Amino acid sequence: MEKAIPTDKISSMDEAFLTGTTTQIASISKLGEHTYQTFGAIGPNTYKLQEAFAKLKELDSSTLIL
Repeated sequence: MEKAIPTDKISSMDEAFLTGTTTQIASISKLGEHTYQTFGAIGPNTYKLQEAFAKLKELDSSTLIL
């Protein structure tokens, strides 16, 4: 589910990520003045999502039941 996040909540979030067709799942290092990860690092939750997405891409999508 996509939803807007109030700017006053940014500093209380553990991680942030971006999704998109070509981006897939990308870790965000910094939003505004708040730093989540060192530039180039990936947070543990974002990493788990990336790994799960990579496994899904390996599956034959014609056999998936949603």
